[in-house]
Amino acid sequence: MDSQYRVARVRQDGARLIDVASSNLSAPVPACPGWDSAKLMVHTGRVWHSVALHVERLATEMVPRSEVPVSEEGAEVDYAQGALSHVVEALEAADPDASVWAWAGDGTVGFYLRRMHQETLIHRIDAEQAAGVVSEVDAGDAADGVDELLRVLLPVGVPAVPSGSIHLHQTDGPGEWMMEPADGHVVAGLGHAKADVAIRATAADLLLTLWQRRPLVGLEIFGDRSIAEEWMALSA
Repeated sequence: MDSQYRVARVRQDGARLIDVASSNLSAPVPACPGWDSAKLMVHTGRVWHSVALHVERLATEMVPRSEVPVSEEGAEVDYAQGALSHVVEALEAADPDASVWAWAGDGTVGFYLRRMHQETLIHRIDAEQAAGVVSEVDAGDAADGVDELLRVLLPVGVPAVPSGSIHLHQTDGPGEWMMEPADGHVVAGLGHAKADVAIRATAADLLLTLWQRRPLVGLEIFGDRSIAEEWMALSA
């Protein structure tokens, strides 16, 4: 996916998130206990501002949290709208191959382009679930999100290493992933291989399940379901 597409998705999904969340600021967010739609916008807005600062500065170390703008009470919508504009402008202006401090990935702006694409998509879904509405998740975007989580984010570190291996098979595209525990961390790979448990589902269902935005119920599961549950819990 090129950078222009990713920025467009951040802009569109971000606008959708704000529009839906602002319709009922007190609506609970099902996947985020203790959050309502107002807190969802503040969280996402803070992430957008933080990433924008890293990218604008091509920071060589983490930008301190104290330098990231915060929202005033009652100004959540304006805060989120300003943050969205900030991150879109920063990502549009940056060279995707430029070096920048990042907590995962390849240490380039490209990491943040992908991360903001996927972060905004997941939180758009959160806003929709809080409002009781559903919209389509593009299969290509979803497969990209599965790949990012499995091969970029989880190998950095997980709260608990699962007790067995898992194979994920996308049913609406060519995606196949293999994840294995190894010496206190996880090893990610592509392709088909035998595992302790396998799951077959659309890319969107795989993405939402991995990020705990939907249950395992309804997916094709072959093998030890308890191991599947361990892998699905890693994004908590």
